[in-house]
Amino acid sequence: MHTHALSLSLSAAAFASGKPWLSCASFVRYAFLFTKKTLPSGALVDLAFIPAFVLVARRPDLDGPLGFLGTDQFALGLVSLLGLATGYLTCSAMMLGPGCVAPRDKVLAGQMMTVCLMLGLFAGSMLGLALSMAYSPATT
Repeated sequence: MHTHALSLSLSAAAFASGKPWLSCASFVRYAFLFTKKTLPSGALVDLAFIPAFVLVARRPDLDGPLGFLGTDQFALGLVSLLGLATGYLTCSAMMLGPGCVAPRDKVLAGQMMTVCLMLGLFAGSMLGLALSMAYSPATT
């Protein structure tokens, strides 16, 4: 209840200042904030993107109502959705992380989260490269 009241007051102030985008951003920030308990569920939802990307990489020739799965527009939308979901999840984790440790360990926790973020970006890039090499047509 407290976060919704804060969200509404921020939204009203942002709208009155002539910045309606800030109103939307503050609503999303407080309405969908992850907590320490719900953050892992958001990470599990991100795993659903893996089969979707494998499906797009194989470029199925589907007819009928599922024909859109092989289009570039679907791939672009999927990448955009992944970027938004993962970006919000990462920002939530980076905001919640230092609050989970003792005050003297907050700097170290921030540094470790940054190292893990860089390793995750590297691993994701390598996985994307491996998938693109595995599913690309053979050249002669």
